[in-house]
Amino acid sequence: MLRNVGSGKVDDVPCESEDEPLDAFRRARLGFGVTRSRCATSATRRGSRQPREGEPDTMTRSILAAAAAAVAVVALSGTGCQTTGVGDPCTPEAEYNTSFLGFNFHEVSTESADFQCFSRLCLVNHFQGRVSCPYGQDSMGNGPPPASGCEVPFIGQPITGYEPGTTTYGDTNAKATVEPQCLDRTADNAVYCSCRCANIAGQTDDGAVYCKCPGGFACTQLVATISATGSQELTGAYCIKSGTEYNADNVCSATCSAALGNCGNTQGVTAQ
Repeated sequence: MLRNVGSGKVDDVPCESEDEPLDAFRRARLGFGVTRSRCATSATRRGSRQPREGEPDTMTRSILAAAAAAVAVVALSGTGCQTTGVGDPCTPEAEYNTSFLGFNFHEVSTESADFQCFSRLCLVNHFQGRVSCPYGQDSMGNGPPPASGCEVPFIGQPITGYEPGTTTYGDTNAKATVEPQCLDRTADNAVYCSCRCANIAGQTDDGAVYCKCPGGFACTQLVATISATGSQELTGAYCIKSGTEYNADNVCSATCSAALGNCGNTQGVTAQ
């Protein structure tokens, strides 16, 4: 279940886990597979995960992520600082898929074994849209003026919404629509590297590995039991930025506007 710590409300949500085999490149570096856990109240993420012909393959994405991590290591070693990486920005693997139209703010998603994070976990906490496309795009793939449309990070391929290897929309209603990010839950407050700080009972004495949340972060229950027989390794509490607890009664009253330039310099928009 998801717990709204701020209000004391508890919402029961269905969850599922997804185990994904790694390619040889990532397996050699990490020694384990990628597991995602996703919880949603009513809506689910749109778009398929399978790479379509011509889009960046898993190895290309892994090399880009590994390069970014290497740059971060060099920067940190130069300052002599130690860090858990909690709070560092990350881009979910799904965003390298041209058919992926974005997350829904009803969901919580965890992506383990993530190259971008020192903590090896990218958290998507009740976030709408794509991290790489804050202003979104319409059903034809056009960004709201003056913004350009959404693209695959680093690669520049347009987000089409087509099923892999076809010109058929995965969602015939949405087509290529990517919703803009919510102003109260933009990527910097809802998508970042995190770590599991307690189990579903709020305990850390079960032999599993847990982290201690750094200053400015709160250990908050996010991922409920997936199934009676399924893995519980990703269930429980995670470190989230203090003051960013999800409130279902007051969320997404306003979204990023390209005309106002209120979500940064991206998609050809100059922030105001």
